Amino acid sequence: YPRSFVRCTFKGCRTIYPERVQNNNNDSGLITFRRRTSVDETFLIRNCLFDDCEAINLINNSAGRLLRVENCTITGSWLYSVDSQGGKLGHMFFTMRGGVIPDQTPTQYYPSTNVIVNCVFRDNHVYRNTAYERNDIHFFATSTSVPSAAANIVTNCVYETWVPGASTAGQPVLSANFKQSNSINFAKDDPELAGQYPDYMPKRNSAAHGLGVWDEWMAGAKDLAGADMPASGAVDAGCYQCTLRAPG
Repeated sequence: YPRSFVRCTFKGCRTIYPERVQNNNNDSGLITFRRRTSVDETFLIRNCLFDDCEAINLINNSAGRLLRVENCTITGSWLYSVDSQGGKLGHMFFTMRGGVIPDQTPTQYYPSTNVIVNCVFRDNHVYRNTAYERNDIHFFATSTSVPSAAANIVTNCVYETWVPGASTAGQPVLSANFKQSNSINFAKDDPELAGQYPDYMPKRNSAAHGLGVWDEWMAGAKDLAGADMPASGAVDAGCYQCTLRAPG
């Protein structure tokens, strides 16, 4: 994966510019994939933490390519986007078709697809018209003129609060084990654990614990804190694996 972010922390990042807010410029994003450079290129964001970030779009895939977002924790984000009428939302995953495929009649576009696996979403906010509201995950996918020209596919992820968009553009095209829970418990939430473990490591009683699905890339890999990823079996969703002994 030549264009990838692996075991990265994005904390306190700010990527909001007044002129882009006013124009709702959709090429904006804390991470933006725009250019098509290889027919077979896949983008990757893996074992990353997004904490207290502010952006119009957090992750923008408009490259006409596949983007895999795996074992990431996204928390405390503030997503802001407003057009001149004050009506558009910021997006956690903004997905727009890529450029025109040459020599196709009728016109066809390179499809952009986000595959979001084993991720945790908590304490995020999206701006709607005049104020922020709790909304842990917000999707947008354009498919104008071409079915499935852009899509979000979500599996084995957990969130606390989700307000789906008014249209199908605000919902994933396919989801499996995409669950709501009020028990996404992190180490930082427990006074006895805070400061001893990574803030966003799931506790054993967290809805993120054991939620994830194992994949072959995990063999020999490390989580964001350097702990071993499971060699098989249950996987914790998010960028940290629980290293607490029972019953923590």
